[in-house]
Amino acid sequence: MMKIKLTDYKRFFEVKWAPFVVSSIFQHIYHNMNAIVINKSKNIWLYLTKEKIYETEKEGLSIYWNDKLFNKYSEEFTSLLEQSYNKLDTIIDSEKITQKDIKNFFDIIFIFFDFYRKTEFFYTDKAYKSELKIVKNNLEKMQKLKFKWRTLLNNIFLGSKCYLYVFIKILAIQNNISYESLLNSFYFDIINIKKTDHKNIIDYILIWNQYLALTDLDIEHEDSKIDNNIIKWQIANKGILKWYVRVIEPDYDNFDSVNDELLKIKEWEILVCESTSPELMLAFEKISAVITNQWWMGSHAAILSREFNIPCIVWTWNASKILKSWDYVLLNANEWFVKKINQ
Repeated sequence: MMKIKLTDYKRFFEVKWAPFVVSSIFQHIYHNMNAIVINKSKNIWLYLTKEKIYETEKEGLSIYWNDKLFNKYSEEFTSLLEQSYNKLDTIIDSEKITQKDIKNFFDIIFIFFDFYRKTEFFYTDKAYKSELKIVKNNLEKMQKLKFKWRTLLNNIFLGSKCYLYVFIKILAIQNNISYESLLNSFYFDIINIKKTDHKNIIDYILIWNQYLALTDLDIEHEDSKIDNNIIKWQIANKGILKWYVRVIEPDYDNFDSVNDELLKIKEWEILVCESTSPELMLAFEKISAVITNQWWMGSHAAILSREFNIPCIVWTWNASKILKSWDYVLLNANEWFVKKINQ
């Protein structure tokens, strides 16, 4: 039995109801971080090794403290953004999608992530700890651009009309293969129009483009951060308040209805979510604070909390699981904790 120690990894993100092909894409995108993808009961977690994170943090700092390197990166990524939209639209609108088009479609995604990853915590967290003015200035520039870049990521993966789902539907019709079987295939099998349906494997782990059933693994889990209704960890912006929470979790099965959920938010509620991204921007005009499961100082939640000057705690791992909408809490972003209060 293979043993995996999650204590050697850092949790990157969790999503629900993502199809197998999405798991395989993300595992490939982060394979050089020795990424593993765990699927259990339709929940998907992606982990990266601490050893690789240490390496990329140093690389990220070298980019953000060098104006020449950062400006080159920023200009190339901005140009790539427009090219990516144009290329994806061209493929989707083709009269017939060829095998070359299929390969190009996934290459566009992978090239995009080669750039986007440099905005993520394993590149930026060390930079956010720097007091150098040049680093702070370049991080501020990155933050403004990141929203545009993240919008493309959402357009690729989220919602019934995202590029990936529309692309696979066209392929299914064109090749007389069921849409569901393609969704449950490795991305490289789709390139070869090879049917490999993994829908019957409910609990699995992906390592190096191979999957194993969780029953064949001995997984040593991380320590929990929960103690007597107290949720902890990293401060993204300081502040203290008591109020009601609103839990919103945009995901693969409900992304089309996110706007309806945003309309339910009341003034001064505390937003609790896995992470924030452009579609939740409107929430920040109402909320008084934000709590996220994901961790990093360059996350959308952290960036917007500083911009709107509201308290923010990140890297709680599972606040959105512990808290429910209309729980009353004490959020102390000066001393790193959130506590449920009985009224």
